[in-house]
Amino acid sequence: MLHYSRSQEFGYIRILELEGVKKERLIAALDKIARDFDELKGFIIDIRDNPGGDDSTAITIINRFCDHKRVAFHRKTKIGPETG
Repeated sequence: MLHYSRSQEFGYIRILELEGVKKERLIAALDKIARDFDELKGFIIDIRDNPGGDDSTAITIINRFCDHKRVAFHRKTKIGPETG
């Protein structure tokens, strides 16, 4: 589901899938990564090839690394033909 690596100053997380992920496994993996990234200047979360998935999984990942509450995204559902 995810891979990570780090240099002396920066970390890198590549998220391959957000759908069908067991929350307990995800939290355990994120806790391990967070401990390994503790002293780094920053890190990259790469979702380029991710096909999408459950918003709650993405929010779990975001919440693990944010230091305070932020607006992460806005979503609007469209039903029917587009109106101008």
